[in-house]
Amino acid sequence: MPHVTVGYSDDLEKMDDKLFTGGATHDDSEALVASVKWPLRNKGAAGLSYMRASRDGFDAGGAPLGYHDDVWAAHVRYNGRKGFNFQGEYFNGSRKEVDVDGWYGTVEYTPKESKTTWFYRYDIYDDGDVDDYKRHTLGAAQTLGKRSRLTLQYEDIDDEGTNGSTLGLQWQVKY
Repeated sequence: MPHVTVGYSDDLEKMDDKLFTGGATHDDSEALVASVKWPLRNKGAAGLSYMRASRDGFDAGGAPLGYHDDVWAAHVRYNGRKGFNFQGEYFNGSRKEVDVDGWYGTVEYTPKESKTTWFYRYDIYDDGDVDDYKRHTLGAAQTLGKRSRLTLQYEDIDDEGTNGSTLGLQWQVKY
């Protein structure tokens, strides 16, 4: 049985918050999100999602400010046998009036009886520029308890022709 989620917000109030908007004033903001997800074996899932949002107003200097987003996506999480898993997503649409598309794929391996998941992820994002954003990520996530995980990862990034890399350490707590 598919799981369906729909959400809508419409902020008709004038928002003038210098901390979050840098002095911009947003007169009207609205968003619609929807998704449908089908369960797969071993707690996996496949689904589709859609988001449409807009914000109109003025920047701190009084110039018109606004954007409109219209993006859909397809995603899958497949939990295989013997600790091998796959997760991926493809999206397409427009973001702030620019055509965008991209995808990512992650392969994971968790040895039997282990609390460590090894992973590799590749993602690409195209916003209409000549050069795309591309990234390779390699790492390991260690489960510390029922509600805690520590992740170490290395990223090799090519962002519109500019190469770089990062090393990250992240502690996640769920409560």
